[in-house]
Amino acid sequence: MLEADPDVWKELLAANPDAKKFHMWPLPKFDQLMAIFGKDRVFNNGINEVAAALREGNLVLHEGNLALKEGQPRVYSEEEVFQELENLGVEEDLQFLAYNFITSNPGLVRAFFGCPTHRRKAWLVEKMRASSNTC
Repeated sequence: MLEADPDVWKELLAANPDAKKFHMWPLPKFDQLMAIFGKDRVFNNGINEVAAALREGNLVLHEGNLALKEGQPRVYSEEEVFQELENLGVEEDLQFLAYNFITSNPGLVRAFFGCPTHRRKAWLVEKMRASSNTC
C-alpha cells in the first residue's frame, strides 16, 4: 500500500480529491516493482512510470474514440426531423406526411440533412413527388 503520514494524505487529498481512491489501496505487484526498481525507487520512479503509462494509454483511447466518432455519420433523431420541417415552414397539414416519408429510410434522413438548409424544402418536395410518381 501507499503509506504516508496522515498529515501528508490530508494535504494531498485537499489539493487533489481524486487521489482518495489511492488511500488504503493495495498496490498491485508491489513485490515485482520492488525487485525491478529497488525498494527506494518503487514509490518514486516505478509509480511515476506506471502513472505515465496509464495517462498515455488513456490519451490513446480518447483519441481513438474521437477518430471513430468522426468517421461515423451523424444520426438525427425523429424529433430533429420534425423540428426541421417546422423550421423550413412546411405547411402544418403536410408535416406528418413529410415526416413519415423522411423517417421511413435512414438514407433519406442523412440526405435531407446533407442538403443545404435553404434547399431542403425543395429537395423534399422533389423526392416526395418522384416517390408518388413511382407508386
